Amino acid sequence: MDFEKEYSCIEKNEKVLTKNLDIEQDFSESLPAYCDDIYRVVKCITHNFISSVSVSGNEILIFGKTQIMLTYYNENSCLCYTDFDEDFSKTVSAENLSDYAFACADICDKYSNFRVINQRKIDIHSSSIISLSVYDKAKYPCMQSCSGAKLNKQKIKSADIIAFNISRIEFDEEFSLPSGSQAISRIISTSSTASLTEIKIIKDKALIKTDVEIEILYTVDDESTQSVRNTLSLSKIIDQASINDGDIAISSVTVGNVFNKAKATSGDKLDLVEVFGEVEVSTLFIRESENEYITDGYIPKRSCDCSYSDYKLLTSGKELRDSSVFSVSAEFSNELKEIKEVSVNLSPAVFRNNKLVSKADIMIIYDNDSSSLASMTASSEIEYEINDGDNCFGAFNLKSVDYSISGSKKVDLRLNVDINGYIYNESNIRLLANIDEDDEEIEAPSITIAFAKQNESVWDIAKSFSSDKELIMSENSLSKDIIEKDSILIIPRV
Repeated sequence: MDFEKEYSCIEKNEKVLTKNLDIEQDFSESLPAYCDDIYRVVKCITHNFISSVSVSGNEILIFGKTQIMLTYYNENSCLCYTDFDEDFSKTVSAENLSDYAFACADICDKYSNFRVINQRKIDIHSSSIISLSVYDKAKYPCMQSCSGAKLNKQKIKSADIIAFNISRIEFDEEFSLPSGSQAISRIISTSSTASLTEIKIIKDKALIKTDVEIEILYTVDDESTQSVRNTLSLSKIIDQASINDGDIAISSVTVGNVFNKAKATSGDKLDLVEVFGEVEVSTLFIRESENEYITDGYIPKRSCDCSYSDYKLLTSGKELRDSSVFSVSAEFSNELKEIKEVSVNLSPAVFRNNKLVSKADIMIIYDNDSSSLASMTASSEIEYEINDGDNCFGAFNLKSVDYSISGSKKVDLRLNVDINGYIYNESNIRLLANIDEDDEEIEAPSITIAFAKQNESVWDIAKSFSSDKELIMSENSLSKDIIEKDSILIIPRV
């Protein structure tokens, strides 16, 4: 007897490469001609960010930038500031990538140090790590139909990673000092924080809104320091093929390069600040869907062999949207009199030991016990517990930072953080790839008694007796496919 068979092939994006890349960079920077000579460095820090990641053939191309921010005293004990930006790139080879492959990448700063070579030149070393994941289409052959066969069909809700996008939102805006403020003599430091306020998806596009809080530290005529803070509201529509309304977006927002300039509104009084730069938004897009899968089969009254393919699924998915306040502390080696600036940078979140974990890099400029400015850096991990899933894609976005001095050498910080993510379980199912049948028929009695055990599947019982699941359930008044307790079942012949 000939059995008509139809086959299909399920395709889904699957992670094919995971790699951590150490990035060690050495820079030798000379001061611009308009800058004063270096007498003593107050702050020299680096900030790395990724501007794009793409797949070309069997290569993953990663491009990024490093901003170097330098605050120092000149020989007249006046505070000065300058910054530099450098490009970096990394190429990673991979094998057998298709045209559908795409890559996700983020970067975490490890540390930086510097050495003053002379009054006009400084060397900087920066260390960071890039986390890279590459996704590509995986194909799973399976049966679609087979005449005369009993096929076990399961509806399963699962999630698929469909795209990754890095977008740049550029800004160039001005804001005035508060009324009654003294004019700016020199800008000496800049810190910034970006937070995601909204993301809305429609077909092939996403609207992203973000707030950027920028704080400018500056000196006035008597060389005392003042600060001004301003919040920018930015938005952009990004193009991303294959996304649609109802998809889930996991976004991380990072401030890229930020530059500033003091300007005068009238006369020579510098009471206006122009800030320009960019915000990088990294977004992972996830789609949930419910599909029917054929997981097993047999042909009644015939012996047959089945072949299967293992299929990986992200199941029991749950979108995560929350906010939390994390408390961290920074300890100083000498006494502090007054804090002038606090900046915090959060590393990309990773899932570890049932927690989303991020490293908070803290930089503080302060007046020390000798009444001059100094800076210190510290790091502390923050953790958000995940209780209802095997894994989680997640992102932390810092909204604001509050702090209080709790001792002569200690500062307590409260980090207000928005958390967005997707919690899921990792599951494997078997897809029926083929049924090979024998020509001989199996003789079966008109009726059989079976001893079924608790938690046994009616499908497995039907297959072992070459019967039919629906007939067994009807004959024994069963409402569920799983046997609830040890039972004696009547097995009808098909």
